[in-house]
Amino acid sequence: LTAGSDLLPAVSVSASVKGDLRRCQDLSGSGIEAAAAVSLAKRLGDFHAYLSVGMSRYGDENFHGLETRSSGWSVLAALEWRVLEDVSLLLQQLRSQGVLKTFGAMSEPSTEISLGVKIEMSRGVVFEAGLIENIIVFDNSPDFGLHFGLSIRL
Repeated sequence: LTAGSDLLPAVSVSASVKGDLRRCQDLSGSGIEAAAAVSLAKRLGDFHAYLSVGMSRYGDENFHGLETRSSGWSVLAALEWRVLEDVSLLLQQLRSQGVLKTFGAMSEPSTEISLGVKIEMSRGVVFEAGLIENIIVFDNSPDFGLHFGLSIRL
């Protein structure tokens, strides 16, 4: 929406709609899902701060006989530190609503912390690696994870 300025952050909006082309017998409901998010980004010297708030509307009502929520939310906050011209260190927190309605800890919101590095290997080619750790509620998301990504901009 905006490119941002010295005072104001850059603002973007995203939306998606997804439909199942092939239905799984263990899912019931419409199969059509929609999501929207508002994201902010602000440069602060050698740092970039990010904030994104999202809402989802799920199409499926049951998964293997377990009742799922019809909607969900997520909040992502991140800080990127540009330590070199082509290397950044990242710290990210993701908080998201549990998908199941009544299934103990799986119904509670999860909080995940990620630590990562982003390296621009050449112009338009970025490699990312991260460690993901679940904190606060330990039973409703991965206890530990590794993330790797390669982005190529043409």
